[in-house]
Amino acid sequence: MLDLERTGSVLNSGPMTEIVALQQQLEEEREARKAAERRCALQQKLIDADRREQYIGTLIDRMNVGVLELGLDGEIQFASKKFCVMTGYDQKELFGQQACQVLSFPNLVEEFHDYITLKSPKRSGGFELQIRCKNQEALWVLVSGTPVLDEQGKVVGSIGLHFDISEIKQMQNELISAKELAERSQRAEQEFLANISHELRTPINAMVGMSHLLLETKTSPEQEQYLGTLVKSGNLLQGLLADVLDIAKIDAGGLSINVKAFNLQEILQVQFDTLKANLSDRPIDCDLSLKTNLDSLLYGDSRLLNQILINLLSNAEKFTQEGRISIEVIERSRIGRRIDLLFRIKDTGIGIPEEDVANIFQNFKRVDHGYTGRYKGVGLGLAIVKKLVDQQGGSIELETKVGEGTCFSIFLSYMDSGIPLSEEREDSSDALIQKIQDLKVLAVEDNAINIQYLSSLLSNWGVSHELAENGQEAVDIAREKAFDLILMDLQMPVMNGYEAAQVILNEDNPNKHTPIIALTASALTRDRDYAQEVGMVDFLTKPYTPANLLENLSKYSALPQRRISMESEAIEEPGGEYIFSDGFDREHLQSFYSGDIAYTSEMFELFLSEGESSLQKISTAMEAKDLQKAKQEIHKIKPAFSMVGFTDLWRRLEDFEASITKQTEADHLLKQFESIGLQMQESISRVESEVQRMKSWLHRQSA
Repeated sequence: MLDLERTGSVLNSGPMTEIVALQQQLEEEREARKAAERRCALQQKLIDADRREQYIGTLIDRMNVGVLELGLDGEIQFASKKFCVMTGYDQKELFGQQACQVLSFPNLVEEFHDYITLKSPKRSGGFELQIRCKNQEALWVLVSGTPVLDEQGKVVGSIGLHFDISEIKQMQNELISAKELAERSQRAEQEFLANISHELRTPINAMVGMSHLLLETKTSPEQEQYLGTLVKSGNLLQGLLADVLDIAKIDAGGLSINVKAFNLQEILQVQFDTLKANLSDRPIDCDLSLKTNLDSLLYGDSRLLNQILINLLSNAEKFTQEGRISIEVIERSRIGRRIDLLFRIKDTGIGIPEEDVANIFQNFKRVDHGYTGRYKGVGLGLAIVKKLVDQQGGSIELETKVGEGTCFSIFLSYMDSGIPLSEEREDSSDALIQKIQDLKVLAVEDNAINIQYLSSLLSNWGVSHELAENGQEAVDIAREKAFDLILMDLQMPVMNGYEAAQVILNEDNPNKHTPIIALTASALTRDRDYAQEVGMVDFLTKPYTPANLLENLSKYSALPQRRISMESEAIEEPGGEYIFSDGFDREHLQSFYSGDIAYTSEMFELFLSEGESSLQKISTAMEAKDLQKAKQEIHKIKPAFSMVGFTDLWRRLEDFEASITKQTEADHLLKQFESIGLQMQESISRVESEVQRMKSWLHRQSA
């Protein structure tokens, strides 16, 4: 502020120069005051920054985070108190030391150096690191690091925040151990199921088999009644055992989907007729409604659909004493060849209490409120249904009310095959028997009762056969005589079925290319896989009914009555009809191409344009242990093998693809692929030969 009194005296007493000097003096005083104010503000900021730094440091320590700053050469520039507490070092022991030498274990120096100096590709984000503490114990930390830059933006070091995750790592290790224990327990459970399956299925097979044979003999009405009871009891035991084993198989990931053309209307009609027969003594109306314009066969797994319907209808039948049970199928949508269907099984039974709905699809859960002991079963039917639906990518919904009934809605998708229903050939039992009568069969079985059962069935059907009681005996017979089909038990003394099949299929003998069907009481998927690995073409599980055996035999009835080796050409019928060479699934090719050989030849050539390269890609991926790449290539090429008539190889590739999904042991899978790759290569070569045969045949037809 201007001093007016002083200014006035100066003006009155001196010249003008003194006024200027006074103004300068006032200006200097003003600048000095501003400078003092700036110094005070800066000092306050420094005080605030120091306080904030102390606060942040305290906060970091409270957050259980250790801070470590390093130079470019890995020398420790700074270590927070918390980091020292975590590692057991004093700050003086760390400052100036090389981090890799002090904090790393000898076998992790290179990895530690890459991470701690942020030279790893994982420099962005966090990473896990193992640090050696002063007491030589390991400390697991989660590091969040960032480069330290100078004024020119050049990296001069790094700084990282270290979170102690040792407890989390311990929990992870405990979880891994628990997982391994669970897997061992599951394997033990599978072993137990395999053993009990074998022990139970053998006597059940004998009981069911002999009952069927006795029913075909002359019996009195009273004996027929007793035998009928025996058959029903055997079927009940077989069904219960199958349910338990199905659950185990599904849970172990061993259920494969076998896609083929099937008649939906026929499946529904059979289920409906069976339901009506079972309810003939009860006041229950049955309805079947098919709301779709479907006029062709569908592609899908009819076996799984049958099992779903059987379990749901059995459930409805069990819990309904009067009223109505209905089967309804509704076409929900059709996009291209894909058809989405809704299956509704509705009953007027006892219903399910609300508190039980959440658990109704769990294993061994039964709803018996107020009816203890009245309804039989082990509580697996609905659990199996849920798993089978999920396995096919479908869904299931439940509507129920106690005392009024239950409605299950199943949503499944299928592909329209384009094969008209009128073209489907369905063989009766008599027709199937007629088809197999020219087969020559070698039956290998060590159980006396099963031998009698199997031999009696083959004799009744007029099938020429010989018997062997162990693998070595089967090998000796196969070296001397040619057969169209071999039925091979797996568990036998002297030489088991796997060993016998390997010898027969890999040495020069009349049966080197004879199809071998495995007969076993085992339920393990690995047994099926191993049977396929050694070259068996099919798998018949005991106990099998006459219908089961007849169906399997009829699949191979297309073989010529005079055996023709796989290397030789097939014989053309006198009428000029083209017959595919031995080893191709002729029935499948006929239904797929409807006898259009020109079109078939084009498709075979299309297969050849991709088959060799696909096999090479799969082989390369397997050798590199790139399982995901191999799986992708297998998924692309496997339908093509069905398209050219190698349905067995298609199924084998499907199972192998599932094996890749289930396990990551590349060495085991690579060994398993060796035989598959050879079969693929052989199939490709045979397709090349078949294309030439088809072209020659077409040329003769046009001449």
